[in-house]
Parts: sequence; structure tokens; C-alpha cells
Amino acid sequence: PLPPTPTPTPFAPSSADASARPLASVAPAERYGYFNTAPELVIDPTNQYTATIVTAKGDMVVELYADVAPRAVNNFVVLANLGFFDGLPINANAPENALIFGSPDNHPEHDAGYQLDAEVNLPGELAVGSLSYVPFQLPTGQLVASSSQLLIARIVPPQPANEQFSFFGKVVDGLDVLAELTTDDTIESVTIVEGE
Repeated sequence: PLPPTPTPTPFAPSSADASARPLASVAPAERYGYFNTAPELVIDPTNQYTATIVTAKGDMVVELYADVAPRAVNNFVVLANLGFFDGLPINANAPENALIFGSPDNHPEHDAGYQLDAEVNLPGELAVGSLSYVPFQLPTGQLVASSSQLLIARIVPPQPANEQFSFFGKVVDGLDVLAELTTDDTIESVTIVEGE
């Protein structure tokens, strides 16, 4: 008999160079399942990070909470630096709930290819513009978060939402843009600034 197929080596996203953005040149649909494990921690949780989400309707600036959600912020920063979000569609638009993006091929169950441990029950006040990964529950009952599907709250989430969602940032500029986006729009780019 043939020897068993070896377990593939985990392939994690990694990039220290935000200017390279190698995934920006990969067709969005081909980014589905591109990785199979979460990135190593490369951010400094004591530093401040902001993200600028560029769309044709304007920009949204997001303050990221690296101090309380280091795994979530690290994952977002690494994927953004790789250009993973560049050119991705807006996946869902619920004006009375949230805007969702981060599924490369616009499939509700598809993402970068792995799950994150959900950092839930984080401190901080929830608000319009709060940013979280889309959560889901494994058959074992464990709560995890999508590796790349994100939601931005369009209403003030009820406080119990903190028990299921990893809210790791908030839109601090561009809420008017958030209100205008629909599924006809795309995310042109997400860029990260450290230390401002």
C-alpha cells in the first residue's frame, strides 16, 4: 500500500513589509482558503494602530484596539499588509444591522482559510462603526471567529453582543461613508499606520 499522505505544513499569512502587498495582484476569488493557520504575533500590543479602508465612496479610518485584542488586530494588520482585502466585494449590506466584507469570492462561508480564537467580552463601549470578525460556533460548541470576514456595526450593538463578537476596533472617521456603502461597492484597499 502507498504510504499515508503527509499532513501539510501549516501555511500562515506573514508580511513585515506593508508596501509589497503581494495578494493585491491575486484575483479576489483565488484568495479564498489561501492560508490554513493564523499568523504569528508580529504587532506590538502596546502600540497604536489605525486602518484606512478606501472605497469609491470615500475612506473610513478605523482605530484598532491592539492592547485588548492583540490576536484580532494582529490578524487584521497582517492580512491588510499583504493586500488581502484589496478589491474584495462588500458581501452583505443590512442598513439596520451591519456591513460585512472579507469573503474573497462573496460566499457567506468563505474566508482566508482558518479560524481565530474569539477574543470576546472585551472592555469598551459598543457604537455605530464598531468592527468585529464574523463569529461562528464549531460543532463542539467552541466559539471562533472568521479569519477575514468582518462586520462594521451600523447600529449600536446591544451590550450582550460582546459575549459573541470580537469587537477589536471602531470607525473614528467616515461614518458617512459607512452609511452609503452597498453590495455594489468594493473595498479598494486597507492600509495600516502604526504609532499615530
